Amino acid sequence: MIKKTYDLSLSELTEQWLEGLKLSVKLSTYSTYSFYFQHYLKPYTENLLVNVLDQVKVQDLLTQIQQGGRVQEAQPLSANSMRLIYFILKSSVRYGVSIGALDLFPFPTLKANRKSEQRLVFFHKKEQERLEEYILEHFSSMSAGILVSLYTGLRIGELCALTWDQINLEEGFLSVNKTIQRIYLQDEGNSHATKVIISEPKTRNAQRDIPLSNQLIQILNRLVPCQKDGVNFLTHEKGKYCEPRTYRNFFKRVLGECGLPQITFHACRHTFASRCVEIGIDVKTISKLLGHSNVNLTLNRYVHSNLELQRKEMERLGNLMAI
Repeated sequence: MIKKTYDLSLSELTEQWLEGLKLSVKLSTYSTYSFYFQHYLKPYTENLLVNVLDQVKVQDLLTQIQQGGRVQEAQPLSANSMRLIYFILKSSVRYGVSIGALDLFPFPTLKANRKSEQRLVFFHKKEQERLEEYILEHFSSMSAGILVSLYTGLRIGELCALTWDQINLEEGFLSVNKTIQRIYLQDEGNSHATKVIISEPKTRNAQRDIPLSNQLIQILNRLVPCQKDGVNFLTHEKGKYCEPRTYRNFFKRVLGECGLPQITFHACRHTFASRCVEIGIDVKTISKLLGHSNVNLTLNRYVHSNLELQRKEMERLGNLMAI
């Protein structure tokens, strides 16, 4: 039986929107939306009826979620998490308007929570040198994967899905055309059920060719016995992949043996981008190498926040002083 509008909760409305979305988006996207709804939105919206929604109530809801985060954890959410929750909520309300469940009203803007903004984490030059020394001393395809990310900016899912037919050492480039990730299976009735999938990158920009430096080509040539089409770069086996969770644990062990801070693998990608900025590579090129959807993302994340670049520019300004 279809619920009447005055009985419909915002939680139920969002579930309807998600159900209609299932066939039009990738499984990984649907899984992410479902996970965020179940863990962050649903606890706050189960008893909130859509027929009483207005701009003030939605703003209060966003503030409550932003400050409280996941109900069980009572921790503030990151800016990225809040942006995704905001998208899900706004899309659900738009859907509700389209089916006549509620009247159109001005949707509030998402207020930035500076406390939840995460500082960019990357390896400083001395730390990167120590890490690279360790990789070359304990060389394997697994350790070489870290080097690949440091000098190409590959995401961990892209690296774990990488096969040798994507690497052209003669022409000197690497093609990114797939990624691997573990997704949540919300429809299984078990909140802990997961599945590993390999798929194309989410956006067209993420499918890209990345030039390889001569130095990196020389290092990768040391893995010649593994260079067979279809063979996974990290595992040496065809059809067998090292999933991101396993590789994160490997990376964590490497950092421990190097005596380096325990930071996430994504720091390798941040390090690549930061080094590119520091040596003066133009922003548009960096954006293409990273597979970003637009240049502004690269500009705001890496150029505007790069302290080393700011220091160099201030030195240039200081040279104008008449002393």
